[in-house]
Amino acid sequence: EAWHLAPVARIRAFPNVIESPRLFFGSVDLLEVQALYSSEGVVLRVVWDDRTNSEGENADHVYEDGDTTIYRGTDHPDQLAIQLPSRHDDRARPYFSFGDSRRPTNLWWWRADVDRTSVMVGRGAGRIAPVEGAQVQATVTFDDGRYTMIVRRAFSAGEQESELVPGAFVPIAFSVWDGDLGEAGLRRSLTGWNWLQLEPQTPVVAYVAPPVSFVVTLGLLLLLVRSTRKRSQRPPT
Repeated sequence: EAWHLAPVARIRAFPNVIESPRLFFGSVDLLEVQALYSSEGVVLRVVWDDRTNSEGENADHVYEDGDTTIYRGTDHPDQLAIQLPSRHDDRARPYFSFGDSRRPTNLWWWRADVDRTSVMVGRGAGRIAPVEGAQVQATVTFDDGRYTMIVRRAFSAGEQESELVPGAFVPIAFSVWDGDLGEAGLRRSLTGWNWLQLEPQTPVVAYVAPPVSFVVTLGLLLLLVRSTRKRSQRPPT
């Protein structure tokens, strides 16, 4: 399987203690991320641990800020959001928590209660909306306390979708919710920006050129040595 050969990025997540309502005890602290691509598009594989497969439908519950209760068995869905900039900008990255009005973000957002991944645009917390006509293909499985998400997207993108180009460095971040432990809305674990690079394929000439250059150089050196010896062996006049 190709995933066995793909490098694994282990990305730390931390509870949202920045924006209200804050979460002080996050349950997911590590995500394992891999990426592959072909001429058809890019494929990401994201793996994270979660003790329960929570499919509750109460995703919009709002907790009081400063609530330090350790919840169990809440009726929220598990969720994962993959975040990329909506527009490529070498000067600055968007705000890492759902972007802002100047630099929005593209979100591939999966929810366990509907088992569907939607494409959203974020212009800040509370300003998240679906992207019309945008699609990603995703499958999410849960086995023995571990989620695995495989998400695919074509390279071609719409106006509000992230540009993915082999060889380019693209910022990528994640948000993850454990619905069984009182995580909904902004109460979640998240990461800062990391870099996604789809390593370009090495052209065939890169493998052919070095040995060819070596043979040509060796041949020229041998001719030079031979010519020098002939001149040195001529009798003096």
